[in-house]
Amino acid sequence: VGDPPNLRAALHFIRALIHSHQADYTKALASFKKAGVLLEKAGTNPRTLLRVRMGMSTNLIGAGKYEEALALQGELLPKIKALMGPRHPTTGNLLRQMAVIHARRGRYAKAQELARQSLDIHRDASHNRSVFTIVGEPGAVRDATFRAVRLAVSQIDLTRHAGEHPRIGAADVVPFAPIGDTPMESCVVLARQIGRLIGQELQVPVFLYGRAATRPDRKFPSRIRRGEFESLTSTLGTSPLLTPDFGPRAVHPSAGATAVGARELLVAFNVFLDSSDSRVAAEIAKRIRASDGGLPDIQAKGFEVHGRAQVSMNLLDPATTTPAVAYEAVNSLAQQMGIRVTQSEFVGLVPESAVDGTDEEALKLQSPLRDRLLEPKVRAVGGRC
Repeated sequence: VGDPPNLRAALHFIRALIHSHQADYTKALASFKKAGVLLEKAGTNPRTLLRVRMGMSTNLIGAGKYEEALALQGELLPKIKALMGPRHPTTGNLLRQMAVIHARRGRYAKAQELARQSLDIHRDASHNRSVFTIVGEPGAVRDATFRAVRLAVSQIDLTRHAGEHPRIGAADVVPFAPIGDTPMESCVVLARQIGRLIGQELQVPVFLYGRAATRPDRKFPSRIRRGEFESLTSTLGTSPLLTPDFGPRAVHPSAGATAVGARELLVAFNVFLDSSDSRVAAEIAKRIRASDGGLPDIQAKGFEVHGRAQVSMNLLDPATTTPAVAYEAVNSLAQQMGIRVTQSEFVGLVPESAVDGTDEEALKLQSPLRDRLLEPKVRAVGGRC
């Protein structure tokens, strides 16, 4: 077959990855450049070429060539946004790289502006729900969280909202989790401060849950969510479980109520099936969740998302039930039903310890695992883990 450009480009790309792993950034850059030239001549897939140029960007940073890296990143950013979307993990990675450079050059305002765009946002039209991940010192997180909740309360009308995922409020659930050397008690204090603010300033009833709960039956927000917003309008205050800790004793007419809590980091993990029947996903979820005698420390529900059955899971203690164990349980039950697993996804960010040694190909992840890891993203914006 001769020596086609794509084959030679692949070899240079592999060399570049090896040199980069060995921290030989000069050789890595040379190999990435050779791969890029060959791919451009071959008219290859734009995504592949962008991946090569992202590799160049990373190694320019490693070599200390910050301004060259910024110039390349400024050229790449609009192309990646146009091709992959502003919320794609690759876009987030590039924004984080740019934030790191600006921080190292002392341009802190610009670094913060870019970092705020990039940590993580997960949106899903079928669930009709967004998950925002923010990190920072307790005071900054408290203020940013309150502003986010205030915006949600002012903009989202639950009387005109529907989605697969259960919800009681425009700002449905606000969990605080410690990272690094932050003690859990700090998260409990934050949850109660924010809960009081939401109740007093926004006139939204607030239920405390998890480690911040004032009642033992509010360990999980799922108990409060039963019946969702529509039911809570008539049941709020009718039992101790449904009596809010802060705010009015009536549901906000458009924004509902909010659950605010403190907990350890969990892993939100979804597995998609080659079926459009949500009853299949619901049956698998029932058989694996802890409350029905399944795997320990796992919550699960079945949904239909974009015409596909989805088993949606919260791994409450990913050291006990890892994503790999949860995936294999779903896969095994699906095979028994004559159905195959098509792919999986993490919602939000994942602690490195939860996926240490995980074979991402075996999980059929729809985006690279490295793009979902919490600690590298925190470190990239100057945080400690």
